[in-house]
Amino acid sequence: MVKKLFDGKPVLGGFGNELTDVLYSGTKDEIQSEAKRLVAETGRKGVIIGADCTVPRDTPEDHLHWVEEAVHEI
Repeated sequence: MVKKLFDGKPVLGGFGNELTDVLYSGTKDEIQSEAKRLVAETGRKGVIIGADCTVPRDTPEDHLHWVEEAVHEI
């Protein structure tokens, strides 16, 4: 739906950016499952997986690497 709104241009987002959201507070399995779900829902073309707008500065760096790992496995 968002890709249609932006007329096929790449879109960024998917993960929430609150301290209670999975990217910040989730386990490796939870974060990777959500990353894979986002790609399955939106497709691989024209999508940049990230947080809505920005991530909290103290988000553990490993959490971002876990997203990267999951997406590369697809």
